[in-house]
This record gives sequence, C-alpha cells and structure tokens, in this order.
Amino acid sequence: TENNTLIYPSAGLSFILSDALKLPQFFSYAKLRGSWAQVGGGAPSPYSLNLTYGLVGSGHLGGNLGQINNGSIPNQNLKPYVSTEKELGLDLRFLKNRLGIDFTFYDRRTTNDILATGISATSGFGSTLVNIGELSNKGIELMLNATLIQQKDFKWEVSFNYAKNENKVLNLGVDASGKPIQVINLDEARVRRERVQLIVGQPAGMLAGYKHLSDAKGNLVYTADGYPVSTPGYLPIAPGRHPISGGLSSIFTYKNFKLDLLVDFRKGGHVVSGTNYYAYYYGLHQETLKGRNGELQVTGATSATSGTTQTWTITKDKIDNYYQNYVNVTENVTYDASLDR
Repeated sequence: TENNTLIYPSAGLSFILSDALKLPQFFSYAKLRGSWAQVGGGAPSPYSLNLTYGLVGSGHLGGNLGQINNGSIPNQNLKPYVSTEKELGLDLRFLKNRLGIDFTFYDRRTTNDILATGISATSGFGSTLVNIGELSNKGIELMLNATLIQQKDFKWEVSFNYAKNENKVLNLGVDASGKPIQVINLDEARVRRERVQLIVGQPAGMLAGYKHLSDAKGNLVYTADGYPVSTPGYLPIAPGRHPISGGLSSIFTYKNFKLDLLVDFRKGGHVVSGTNYYAYYYGLHQETLKGRNGELQVTGATSATSGTTQTWTITKDKIDNYYQNYVNVTENVTYDASLDR
C-alpha cells in the first residue's frame, strides 16, 4: 500500500516547418516534433501480492487438507515500474501528399521493472517477483508511404515500416548482502541446460549456455579422443529478442473493392533448438552425416593451457560419441530465429 501511487506527466511540442518557412514547391507538409513522457505500472496479475490457499482433493482419512496454491512467493516490497521516454520525430510529405516520410528517434529508461526470477525449489516455490534495477531501450522507427497510381477508379498505395531497438540491462539492483547483482535467471531450455538470463551490460533476454572452450590464441580445445570441450560455466551466447522488425504493405483499390497485402519480417533473435539438440545427439540431423565414412577431421588445442595443437581423425566407431559431445556446446544448436520467417 505504500507503493501504489503513480504520476503520469508528459509534454509535447511540435513545429510546422511548412507554415513557418518558405520551402521548395515539392514539399506539401513538414513538421518537427518532440515529446517527453513518464508512465508506470505493476505486475501482470493484480493478485500477485496475495498468498492463496486451497484444499487437497483426496484429503486424509476423511479430513480436509489445505495447501498453498502459489507457485511464486508474494513480494510485499514490490514497487511499480517507471518508464521515462524522450522522443524526436520528423514528418515530411511531398508531391501533393503522394509521398510521405515519418521518422522517429526514442530513448526510454525503465526503472524498477518487474520480472519473475527463478529461485531454489527447496523454498517450496519456483519463482518470485522482483524489481530489477534499470533497463535502456533506444532506437529508430521509420515509415515510408507512397501513392504509386491514382486514377478515377483505381489506386495503388504502398507503405514500408522499419524499426530497430537497442536494448541493454544497465543494472539489476543489489542482493541481500548489498552486492550488485550481475545475473538474474529467467526461463530454462527444455533440454534443461541453457537459460534465458538478464545480464548487466547485455541485451535483456540473453541466451546463456556453454561455449566451445578455447585457448589464449583462440584455438578450440578437444579431448584426447578429439571430442569438443565445453566451457566450465554459462556464457552469453546470443540475444533472444530480435532488434529489427518491419513490414511492407501494398493496397490496391478498384471502385468499392480493396485488396491489402502485407509482408512482415523480424531479424536478429535467436533460439536454442531442442530439436537440433536431440537430432545431433541421436545422429538424425543432416549434419551428422559428416564423418560417417570415417573421414571427419578436427584441428585444435589439446588443452586450454598447453599451447599445442593437433589434428584428430574421428573414426566410424567414435562418430556417435563425437556428436553427443558436440551438442554440449550451446552455440552448435543455437540459430537465428529470423530464418523461420
């Protein structure tokens, strides 16, 4: 109750250049705009601060048994998040509004963002809601509009939009001892190895897992049998969220009939593929055909500190073991999710 008040201030200013200045004739309209705003909010569920109870269906010897229904520990110290954004924009139209360009730059800072973080199952719960420190989102948005054909009964309009967002975790607050938190665990991959993490200095939603261990010179390390050696702990692999998105719309109008076609795209997000993991592990992936004839060769370091390298030939009887070690390197089963589009 001590953290349930929010103020939503905002201010905006625009300047119509085409009214104030004498621009070339092909300009139909030109406006420069700027704004500042601050908003806030709470967790998705309005009852997430309540501890709820229920009855166990079977009971015991005819008596009712109670239980706690929550899977997440209610956090009574939770605060609303606050998001502050600055924005600059330019709106230009040309050739009697046949062509238009709308460009926006924004910079948003979010403090006390609310996320569910995984905790030890020995607590009796799986997660708890926490306020993380600070997130940054900045980027651009671009919209292009054009009327390519305009006749009495027929019109063809196209529009293209493009957006790029740079996201970064600035800080995650401090732990119970007062030390800065560097990593917060979120979801876990279905193969129970990799995780989605918040890492200070990295984009939010980083995929973290095991990389192929390398020596000081960058040579990949292999075992005495020529199998890949993974790093001893988690490392950032790739951003899970796509920073780039957009779409192309084409609208055809003939009298009272309209046809609207839309193609959208996303680029840059990654996934850890459980399908790839098991396909490599059981020799069902197309890539595992390499070496079935006993000709697979790998070259790398014998250890992270030896400074020596050699080449191994993986024989037919060891190819299965090779790929079962290969999938322990998260990079090998991670791919760009924008390819799915």
